[in-house]
Amino acid sequence: MSKLTSTVFNNLISEGLPWAAELGVYAEHMGAGEARLRLPYQDSSLRPGGTISGPHMMLLADACMYAVVMSLILYLITLMHLSKESKSIYSHLQQSIKVPQIANRIKIKLLISKN
Repeated sequence: MSKLTSTVFNNLISEGLPWAAELGVYAEHMGAGEARLRLPYQDSSLRPGGTISGPHMMLLADACMYAVVMSLILYLITLMHLSKESKSIYSHLQQSIKVPQIANRIKIKLLISKN
């Protein structure tokens, strides 16, 4: 089954999310409905007092949700392609793939670190 890999998503970041690429956001892990992205630590992302700024955290959250959505789109396209090849798979999809089940597959992990 085709899937969105970390390498492919990192290429998408560099080509389609220049704001994320400029800050060094990258995917460490990708799966159907899950993503783990990292934003490297930068002094410029700190607020007075040494806390990470909200805009930097939201940038990472936005990029991570984009990764999750893209992984699910590819996952569903793959399932639809398989369903055309086998009526039994198509029947299974009609009975088992529902929005709440897909929503339950979503996992995100946001990391901001000095490493």
